[in-house]
Amino acid sequence: MTTLATMLAAAQRLLSYYNGDEKTAQNPGGLTGVGGMADNWDPCIQDIGTVAQGMGDVYTDLSAKTTAAAGSATAAAGSADAAHTSELAAAGSAGSAAGSATAASGSATAAANSAGAAAGSATAAATSATLAGQYAAAAGGSIPSVRMTWDTATADADPGNGKVRLNSATVAAATALYVDNLDASGASITAVLDRWTASTNTVKGTLRIAHRTDATKWLEYQVTGTVVDGTGYRKITLTGGTGPGGFAAGDPVAVGFSRAGDAGSSSFAPGTTAAPGWAVTGDSNTGLAQVAGADTISLVAGGVEIGRFGVTGPTSYGNSVTHSEVNEWPVYSRFSGTGSGRSHVLTQKSRGTRAAPTAVLSGDVLGGLAVGGYDGAAYSFGWNGGVEITALASQDWSGTARGTRLTFSTTPNNTTSPITRLTIDQDGAFIFGGTAKAKQATIAYASTITLDFVAQDYVIGDLTGPLVLANPSGYPVGQRGEILLHEDGTGGRTVSFAGNWFKVGKDVVNTTAGKYSVITYWVVATNVVIYSIAGGA
Repeated sequence: MTTLATMLAAAQRLLSYYNGDEKTAQNPGGLTGVGGMADNWDPCIQDIGTVAQGMGDVYTDLSAKTTAAAGSATAAAGSADAAHTSELAAAGSAGSAAGSATAASGSATAAANSAGAAAGSATAAATSATLAGQYAAAAGGSIPSVRMTWDTATADADPGNGKVRLNSATVAAATALYVDNLDASGASITAVLDRWTASTNTVKGTLRIAHRTDATKWLEYQVTGTVVDGTGYRKITLTGGTGPGGFAAGDPVAVGFSRAGDAGSSSFAPGTTAAPGWAVTGDSNTGLAQVAGADTISLVAGGVEIGRFGVTGPTSYGNSVTHSEVNEWPVYSRFSGTGSGRSHVLTQKSRGTRAAPTAVLSGDVLGGLAVGGYDGAAYSFGWNGGVEITALASQDWSGTARGTRLTFSTTPNNTTSPITRLTIDQDGAFIFGGTAKAKQATIAYASTITLDFVAQDYVIGDLTGPLVLANPSGYPVGQRGEILLHEDGTGGRTVSFAGNWFKVGKDVVNTTAGKYSVITYWVVATNVVIYSIAGGA
């Protein structure tokens, strides 16, 4: 390759071959005259070739570097071609050859300047590219980040100005990061570090450590806990380490953090029925509240407590609870405990209000079970067709008096109103049909007695004379019972019946003195009572 110095020297000699005057006397070094063509032609041609070759080399070199240098080299090559043309025409015009040589010299100088500029541009571009790569790697995939220097020690101590270290050389085993309070440039970063655990989530965010000039080296952790001031440095709790790592002591690194959002609300104030502590958006008096104290929670709708749950079990209020179809057992209870432990469905009744209850009175419904069905147009509720099992108060209630009776009702075909079929009264008596009545009551003898089957069965006192049983005062259809008779010490006392009594068996009492007879009856219809007599005891 022709050097720049060689090329410039050849161009300078070309200038000496012609000084602007064709006369030999004034231009002894020219191409004509004594000592002219014979002595100078070959050196001139060689110098022209040297300049042309040098310009070609410059062109080749500059084209590999920048477009600007290539352009200058092209211009230089063009000048070399012009010099070659002048060479061919040199015999006829020495002035043209000298002029081309002058132009070639100027082009060579310009080409040299362009080559220097191109080299400078290439160096600047390479530097910019290197810096861009470093800045990109410095981000490490996390924005924002702080520039630090890696420290390979693992002790819980200040790693030194601008340095950062882990508490373990094993990536997955590291549980803490120790960061100096200054970054690599000496600026304080405590305010930045203290914000890294501000999230109320258990996982505060993701921390990434990346080499600033080698993108293949990085680590990533989840940040938990809070930032601890270690005096001159900060301690950050980590978990879940991953990444290739590979940092050496003194490596330039970037430490970046991506914060997690705050955790959603996990608690609420107790509130009231009018303003539940947790209310439905757009419905401020509907939601959850704690109106009954600790260890309870209430369901509120429209400002009314419709259900309450506590450690002793649920309490239901309101009009009704609808259970969606799940399976053939929509409601069931399971209880595990001792043999005496209950697994009951509980209903409770009071008079007054829920806030100010008063005692139930005789005849009040306390609760029960209703079974209804769908008739093609609507559902029934038991009381308007279906079956009902109902518990009622049999007396006015107090702290020492809580009597009850239980009724069972079914609905006859082609009707919609249930009829009581069986009553178990407060004394345990089974009464078929009618309303509840007491056990047998003893009444004094009279010659004519009218019995009230709706109220009770009877034991009639010692017969001291003939007895006529008049037609009953009520006919609870389906009711059955017994009437106990006892002859006095004289005996011979007879019993007769009014017209609505119909015998179906023996109709004569045992008239032997001191003997008992039992009249068994059955109310089969209004004004129809069938009976039979057993006696002899």
